[in-house]
Amino acid sequence: MTTRLVVRGTAEADITGAALWYEQRSPGLSAVFLRAVDVTLAEIPRVRCSSVTLPLSPGP
Repeated sequence: MTTRLVVRGTAEADITGAALWYEQRSPGLSAVFLRAVDVTLAEIPRVRCSSVTLPLSPGP
């Protein structure tokens, strides 16, 4: 079974805004940030299908 992850417009806009912020701080840093986002998003379907439980919010 294949799980498909959908990144909605608001989330995509947040990611784009963060990338622009990083790029303004240091040229090339947005590429590092976007690669990290891609790697993280690619892991979500795999983790979702495993027995790992992710917290909804950080603990105290």
